[in-house]
Amino acid sequence: MSIGGRVGNGIFVKFFKFSIGETHVAMTVSAYLAKAPKEVHPKLDEIRTLIRAAAPQAEERISYGIVGYFSHGVLVYFGYWKEHIGLYALPLNIKSHKAELAKYEISKGAIRFPYTKKLPRMLIRKLVKAQLKLNEAKV
Repeated sequence: MSIGGRVGNGIFVKFFKFSIGETHVAMTVSAYLAKAPKEVHPKLDEIRTLIRAAAPQAEERISYGIVGYFSHGVLVYFGYWKEHIGLYALPLNIKSHKAELAKYEISKGAIRFPYTKKLPRMLIRKLVKAQLKLNEAKV
């Protein structure tokens, strides 16, 4: 199995391409996470737990082919890739936390956490809570 993706309208779209040429998008969060290589399961479980703890009221579902959380709008997405976990849809938070994110590869709306490093637990919680606060202020 190979993992691929493309950018569409600023949101990362993830798909799985199997050796028989079939394209499959996971329909549930559990199915999506089950498709990940076994060695990355602990990190995926950890980031999922961190997001859920920071925003327990958020709805969790597959959106754009990756895991998405929604509370008063889009909260955050995460997806797994060959060498990192991507955290998406945080442009204002990335901009305002740039110094804390300096050791990670970032773009306007994405943060890449390599599998070779520990996840920054406090920073992830802080980013999710800050996004939740922004979303709630819009309502």
